[in-house]
This record gives sequence, structure tokens and C-alpha cells, in this order.
Amino acid sequence: MSTQPARSEIDASAWQRLRDLAAWAPVIALIVLLAGTGLRGVDFGYHWDEYEAQVRPVQWSLDERTLLPNYYIFPSVNYGLNLAALFPTSWRDLLQGVSGEELAADLRSATDQPQYLLNLRTIRIFLVSLAPLWVYLAVWLWRRSRLEALLSAACLGLSWEIAYHARWGAPDAVMMQFAALTLLLTVAAVRRPEQVRWRQLAAVAAGLATGTKYPAGLLLIPVLLVSILTSTEGRTFRRAAELVIQELLIYAAAFVITTPGSVLQPWAFLRALSVEGGWYSQGHWGYTIPSGALHLARIADYLGLVLLSPFPVIAGLLSLAAAAGGWWVWKESRLLAGALLLFPAAYVAFFAVQRVMIVRNLLVLAPFLAVLAGRGIVETIRRFGWRQGRWALAAVVAAMMALNAAWLVHAAESIRGRGLDDPGADLAAYARAHGGDTFLFSPRVRDEVAKPGEEVAANAPAEIRNPDFVAVYAYEAMPNLEWPANVRTLTVRTFGPLEVNFNYYPTWEGNDRIVLMTFERACAVGVDFVEPLCP
Repeated sequence: MSTQPARSEIDASAWQRLRDLAAWAPVIALIVLLAGTGLRGVDFGYHWDEYEAQVRPVQWSLDERTLLPNYYIFPSVNYGLNLAALFPTSWRDLLQGVSGEELAADLRSATDQPQYLLNLRTIRIFLVSLAPLWVYLAVWLWRRSRLEALLSAACLGLSWEIAYHARWGAPDAVMMQFAALTLLLTVAAVRRPEQVRWRQLAAVAAGLATGTKYPAGLLLIPVLLVSILTSTEGRTFRRAAELVIQELLIYAAAFVITTPGSVLQPWAFLRALSVEGGWYSQGHWGYTIPSGALHLARIADYLGLVLLSPFPVIAGLLSLAAAAGGWWVWKESRLLAGALLLFPAAYVAFFAVQRVMIVRNLLVLAPFLAVLAGRGIVETIRRFGWRQGRWALAAVVAAMMALNAAWLVHAAESIRGRGLDDPGADLAAYARAHGGDTFLFSPRVRDEVAKPGEEVAANAPAEIRNPDFVAVYAYEAMPNLEWPANVRTLTVRTFGPLEVNFNYYPTWEGNDRIVLMTFERACAVGVDFVEPLCP
């Protein structure tokens, strides 16, 4: 008798494999969109941190012929990524037989080229684009629901805040990605308590996150909690202490391996920690904010109305879904609730007592919010009693995700068009479309709008005492970069490339842009040319 499988069985197996592959298509498309729009806008111009914090340490190490950066304001995962950006040059030279001093000289020369900076950013874009995958896998492992996993991944991967930060030669979005990986491995440890490797890998991921930026050390809270409570080897105090020590050693090893200067250059390392701690406690230009209640309120405003969408209504709805998701997780599993909620709570508390607020520090919370938002959305729809209402809610969620995705594309294309776009014409069209409002244009903006053969909108006269809105170029308004930061309603909108959320980075030294503000806000922040008109 033949043991060969029947043709129908072969066809069924092939069809099953095809279905399995198709099930991954949505999350793959999400990753491609995040990475693709990131690459479309990778050449966005100048970023203030990139040379001193990323490029210069590599140059110093090449000059000194060492693999230590002598720079520890940020730990050294960043330095490793920046070295990796030299791979095209080193690979080319090795193929040509170049080595020794000539290779070192070529690498040093490459760091002065614009392409090196683009390589440095590209590595980060690809790395950050893994974060939605980690979130997807975490939710799939926990809930066994591809829909919920995709929703959570989409909440993260379609965030404009994540997308534009991913392009920067800065550590925060990369730290967020390692936090998402830690979350995945922590969930795996909860679901597979008999397999010690998941707890150990979670400690490694937390160490890598801390090796990217120091505050990620708070990820140890859920890692240690899960390690202690999921142990199948007894829950005595002694065993708990042994587990804590074991996890701490694994975490420390991951950190030291990625930041060896913490051991080999201890004084430089400790000085950097002191400088960084003092900086956050003292203040920094318009990013200075009193610690305590006001700082906490600004953090909540950003997390609730900005982080998950450029549209406040969508961000707010997703944040409400995250709050509902937190409640449902708490009811279902105290352990998973601790894994998802303790780190964000501790992290927010830590930064709320600082006197500097720079929102890129808060990106690390996005994976946790995304998982909770996915849980809240699915549970809300499931419990909605009216069938047609469930379909309506699902349609609303799909529309919100589509709008977030469209904004990523729009923002990337605005960067591609920088220098070729016409912000003055866009402003003039906006003013004409809002004929019921009055506009005051700064002299530079008026010159930009009043082009030969074109008339300035009738509702934007050259002289007006009490306009509704003021339009001014950012550098023109605040030549000393004294803008107050972290004010979500600082501007009504901006005209120019969308490589940054200006309301949270108003001291941006890259592309200048026209900013549109209410007259009251312009007076409150002290826009130069408006001050004589202010009450």
C-alpha cells in the first residue's frame, strides 16, 4: 500500500500554509509602513543632538584608536549603533584589502560625510520598526487573538510621535523598542512559568534598554515581579532573594557588555551620570517645568491627547480605551496587570519630580499604552449589546487607524518636499478658507505671501489691532529660542515640513516654519512683533 499522501492532503496542507502566511500580512504591512515612511523622511535636516552625542564620540574613539566612546551622557548601545553605521565603508575597504591606519583614516573621514548621518538614522528606523512586532507577539501570546494583537500593534506603529522620533539619531525611540521587547518576554514568562529562559531573556532585554538610556532601569520592576511570582520552585523568601540576585546579575551583565565604559572608564561614567542628573533637576530653557502636580498634568496631557495620534480626539479615545483595558486586565490577572502597569506608574512618578520635561523621554510608555488600548477596544466592542453598534464601533476604530496611517504618509511627503513646498501659499489658502477670522502676518510672512501677481487675503490686512490669529516664522518670533515647550495648544497649526511636533520642540534648530497662533497665545509667549499690540 502506498504511503504517499493523497493529492487532496497536499493541497490542504499548502492552503493552510498560505493562510498562516496571510495571517501575518497585516502586521508586516504595518511594519513596512512605519519603516517606509521613516525612510522617506530620513533626510529631514539638522538635529541638535546628533553631532555632539552620537557622531563626536565615534570620531573621538577613531582618533584615539579605542572602542570606548569616552561619552556617557547616554550609555553605549547608541555608540554601538553609530559604529554599525560605518559598516558600508569598512566592508568596502576590507574587500579592497585596506587595513590598519588606512582603514582607520577612511572610517574617520566617513563620519564627516552626510551619508554617515543618514546611515545612523536608517539603522534606528529599522530597529524601532520592530517595536510593533514585539507588541503584536506579546498580545498574541497573551490573548491568542490576532485582531487584538493587530490593534495593539497599530496603536503603536501608527503613532506619529513614534514615527518622527524614530528618524532621530537619539536613544529614546530605540529604548522604546527594547521596552517593547522586554514586555514581550515578560508576558512569555507569565505564560510559560516553567521555562526559566523567558525570565532571563526579559532581564537581558531590560539591560539592553538601560544600555540605551538610563531611566529604562525601571523596567526591572515588572521583570523582577514576574520572576518572583511565576517561579515554580517554591516561594520562600530565600528563593525569592536568589531569583532577584540572579535576574540582577543577568541584567547587569547585559548593561556592562553594551556599556563597558561603566567599568573601564568609571570616572568618566560617574561624571556623566552626575551631569545628567543635575541637568534634569535644574532646568533647561523653555523645557523647564515645576516638579510635582503641574509636571504630572503635562505628562498626562501628552500621554492622553498626543502620544497615540496627531489628532487629539483620536488620541483621547485611544487613551480612554487604554484606561478601560487597564481595568479589564486588573480584573483578569493581577500578575499581568502588574507587568503592564507598574513600570509606567513608576516611570511617570520618576519624571514628574524632575524640572525638565522633554517628551521623547515618554516614548518608552507607548508599548504599554498600546497593549492596554487594544485590550480596551476589543473588550468594549465585545460587550456592546447592539450588534449594529458593534459594527459601527469597529468602523470608527478602523477609520481612526486609517487617519493615523494617512498622517504618517503626509508627514513623510512633507519632509521629502522641503525646499520645494510653498508654506506661504498654504497659509494664504488657509486664511481665505477661514474668511470669518482675521489674521496678522509678520513682515517676513507677509513678504512670503504677497508674491507678484497675488493678493494677500482680505482678512489679513497689513495693520490690525486685535486679530484672531497671528502667523510668524518660528525663528523670527523667538530669535533667542525662548519658546515655552510642552504646550499642546501652543500653535493652531504649522506650515512647512512635519519632521517634528513643534508644540513640544519649539526650540527646534532645523527647518524654519510658519507657525499660526491665536493672538492671545502670541501675546502670552511674547512674540516680538506682536507685543506692541498686546493689552
